[in-house]
Amino acid sequence: MKIPTLSVVLMLSFAPTLVGTRTAYAQSADDPTIKAARARFQEGVDFFDKGQFENARAAFLQAYALRKHPAVLLNLAQSSLKSGHTLEADRYFQQFLRESTTISTAQRSDAEKGLAEARTKLGRIEVSAPTGAEIAVDGDRAGNAPLPDTVDVEPGMHRVTAKGADGSVESRSMTVTAGQQASARFAAGVTSTVPPVTGPVTPPATSGSETPPTTPDAPPTTEEKEQPRSVDSEVATHGRRPSLLPVWIGVGVGAAGFITAIVMGFAKSSAQSNADAVVAAIKANNKGTTSGVCSPPTQRFAAACNTYTQDANNVNTDATIANIGIGVGIAGGALVAYGLIRYFTAPKATDVPPGAAGATASSSLTPVVGPHYSGLAWTGSF
Repeated sequence: MKIPTLSVVLMLSFAPTLVGTRTAYAQSADDPTIKAARARFQEGVDFFDKGQFENARAAFLQAYALRKHPAVLLNLAQSSLKSGHTLEADRYFQQFLRESTTISTAQRSDAEKGLAEARTKLGRIEVSAPTGAEIAVDGDRAGNAPLPDTVDVEPGMHRVTAKGADGSVESRSMTVTAGQQASARFAAGVTSTVPPVTGPVTPPATSGSETPPTTPDAPPTTEEKEQPRSVDSEVATHGRRPSLLPVWIGVGVGAAGFITAIVMGFAKSSAQSNADAVVAAIKANNKGTTSGVCSPPTQRFAAACNTYTQDANNVNTDATIANIGIGVGIAGGALVAYGLIRYFTAPKATDVPPGAAGATASSSLTPVVGPHYSGLAWTGSF
């Protein structure tokens, strides 16, 4: 089988470092680590040439763990891209271009083309934040502002967080589509605070010759003397609580979510068992291996390959629905907690004017589905 040009170039550039002796590493060709790295690298090249990109990626990962050589890193990036690990490929290509100083023009061109191809399948986030603010995307640290480049992410919903030097934190949520760029902009101070007034406020001087009156104000009326009642006094006076509707909604939503998760968990397990049985049958009739059987399906195993594909799809679908069910169940539990807190702490909505302290704010129930979480979001204040 003819080896693609890219693999040959990388293999030849990698081999001298592994086989020869270099003072910088002070290792000989007999070093067991070098031998193991060479073996894993060659396996990766063989898998790549056969179109088995997932196996090639695994072999190159092992080789790079043993020997961090640019040739291995570039092959790892290419096999990650071919096997669908687009975000990993993007990071490996960037690392290769950033760290490799002695690469050839052809290698640099291949890496730049691979990076461009990966970015057509990813989204990008441009972050604007105060200098020195610590930036994180979905909980993973991206660096300190200003970032040297945009942050590449999988398409979907993401949360960007900026942490100021004073410990203040601000976040932005956004949905990013493939090939598009979104922006996350943070204020100059990330968060700001207004110091409380500790003394009497002096009124501004009046213009002209007018002077402020010196006579005392008239005593307040009985109505003016009355202070707003606290939440506790409202409840004690009227003896009524807010509606428990959010609690019952949360119980229903949570129960539906967890029941769905349990049912789909059993369905996933069944589909996985069926898929494993098909794999075992193929191995039993193909000398103990499935290599080359279903990519593309051979005539002999066409029916088995179709069955396996359907079972594998069912496994993924059932797992996704089960995860959504768990998210919905958790959201239902949060809604129950919110309803109970509101019930025991808030006054009647009719007793407090809108905008006053203790007023019940509007709230809404919104479905949320993303690559990192799913369920229902109840938004409001209390």
